[in-house]
Amino acid sequence: MSAPLQLSGSIKTKSRVSQWGLLMLLGGLGTIIFLQAKLLWKDGGADTQGSFILQSMQARLSGVSLGIMSYLQNHDPESLTRITSEGKEATRLLADFKVEAAQSENKTIYDRIEKAHEDVREAALNLLAIDHQSTVGRKTFKQSSDMLLSIFSEQIQPSIKSNQLNATARIRAVRAATAEVKNLIQNPSSESLNETGQAQFKKAMAAYEELSRTHRAGRWKQDAMVLFEQCVSQAHDLQKAGEQKQAALDRYHQKRNAFDSVVQQNPLHTPGLKIHSVAQGVSSGLAYVVIAGVLLLAGIIFVLITNHRTETQLVGPLQNILQCVEAASTGDVTRLPEHWSRDEVGQLSQAVGRLITVLARSENLVYHLAALVESSGEAIISHTLDGTILSWNKGAQRTYGYSAEEVKGQSIAILSPQDGGSEMRQYIQRLRKGERLAPFETIHQARNGRSVRAFVRMSAILDSTHKPIGASFCAQELTDTGLLAPKTADHTQIV
Repeated sequence: MSAPLQLSGSIKTKSRVSQWGLLMLLGGLGTIIFLQAKLLWKDGGADTQGSFILQSMQARLSGVSLGIMSYLQNHDPESLTRITSEGKEATRLLADFKVEAAQSENKTIYDRIEKAHEDVREAALNLLAIDHQSTVGRKTFKQSSDMLLSIFSEQIQPSIKSNQLNATARIRAVRAATAEVKNLIQNPSSESLNETGQAQFKKAMAAYEELSRTHRAGRWKQDAMVLFEQCVSQAHDLQKAGEQKQAALDRYHQKRNAFDSVVQQNPLHTPGLKIHSVAQGVSSGLAYVVIAGVLLLAGIIFVLITNHRTETQLVGPLQNILQCVEAASTGDVTRLPEHWSRDEVGQLSQAVGRLITVLARSENLVYHLAALVESSGEAIISHTLDGTILSWNKGAQRTYGYSAEEVKGQSIAILSPQDGGSEMRQYIQRLRKGERLAPFETIHQARNGRSVRAFVRMSAILDSTHKPIGASFCAQELTDTGLLAPKTADHTQIV
């Protein structure tokens, strides 16, 4: 017996988690506001608008730095977009700071910040320009190395046949040259490897040309030497570009740290930049405390209201629906859901109610049909398409002598032991193909061996897609009845 259906508690849990999560968010926000109020109360509003602008500029320049680091690694357009947007915002903040500095009549502060910002900007642009040159150099180096390798893979190696003179030695020389090319590709910044590899490459190509002694071998050797020298030269350029890139990156970090140093050295409490007096700071602190309290109170009220609504409008109706479904599964189709609102749960209740009503009607119809089948005087049998018996009414038990318990799960061929059920299988195959069978006469054998002449009607049992899934078998016994006309044969089919 299956366990009764119950709510798992996940709906309650998720609802309460979301409610308490919102309360914690509001509480955290209220705490932050309270701490800010405490600072205002303590300092009496000594913080300045200029200090806030400088802190925002530092944050924007930090965003530029993160974007540069990401772009140097991935060269993705998103990082470049971030660098541009953060840089523009830092420039806008610098203009705002200029206004604040002018109001304080202290131009020196603005000049120092502007100079440090411009140094950071120039260092960033220089770093990106050098990185662009390095990227172009790597692409050029790859193109040259690919062309060099293609000479070996598409021209030199296919031209060497195993049955040719000095084929093994030429292949050895080509492999040695190819290995030096691959070493150069893997280590383009190694100065000593480039020099050694160039000598080994020339030696291998000279051996190949001498062993081949053909004009095309000499031409391929010359083309390979030119491309290898280009690759070596481009590798030197890549090494220099890498050194320049590292120097530019160090310079950028230096200028960035210098900007932070200038910001820290500037006074944060410049008299001309004060935006609040002591009294104003205290009043602002009180206002923040009130706001924090209102947020916490609103969060608590919201949690209580939503918890009550969840219990009354969601959890309770769902539990009632599950109880009705559980009752219907045990045969009680008289219980219907009570929640009939217009929301989703109400619509679910209506749908479940309609299903239970349809189930009740279906059960009554099934009981009625079962009673008709069971009380019929004819033998009514249902079986699968492979002949396995599924149902067997009392008429079949009277006609053939087998009880329902004896034949369920057995083959319908037990009624025709004389031919091994071959005739029955032919009819089933025709039903499987979708054919309609005309009633026919046949001879079956009962349990006690008695021959039973029967008038049979067979039809397919279809599923909702009209696909045959079984067959119904209705047999009317003609033996010892007035329905039988004289026959000259033992078996005649009515077509």
